[in-house]
Amino acid sequence: MSSAPHYWMATIGPQGLPHVRPVAGMWLDDRLYIGGDPASRWYRNIAVNPEVSINLSETGDQALIMEGKISAIYPDHELAERLAEDSNAKYNYGQEAAIYEGEEMLEFRPDTVFAWKLLYEDATRWTVGGTRSL
Repeated sequence: MSSAPHYWMATIGPQGLPHVRPVAGMWLDDRLYIGGDPASRWYRNIAVNPEVSINLSETGDQALIMEGKISAIYPDHELAERLAEDSNAKYNYGQEAAIYEGEEMLEFRPDTVFAWKLLYEDATRWTVGGTRSL
């Protein structure tokens, strides 16, 4: 998760229509942190319905699919430092902690995760508080 450069995120718009797009983000402490423009369609969708799905699969042969809620947060100094460090290691943008500290960004916490390396042999579903094979 932490090394993935992009994450495919599905949101639902006000009319109930799906919207999927790639987003950049930092995976820290079992959470995905994403920045974005509040005027963008996907950001506006989240304001109406915070339930999202995030997928790492490019081919479908191997997959990691997460479902859960995303919410606005305002990072404190410690988290801002970690986000800047992770962003610079992953994307090499030269970000400083000040760009994150106290600024709105989104935090995704998965409730359910589906994953497989070979779909019909090892597909597994994890939920907060439990795990089971599909």
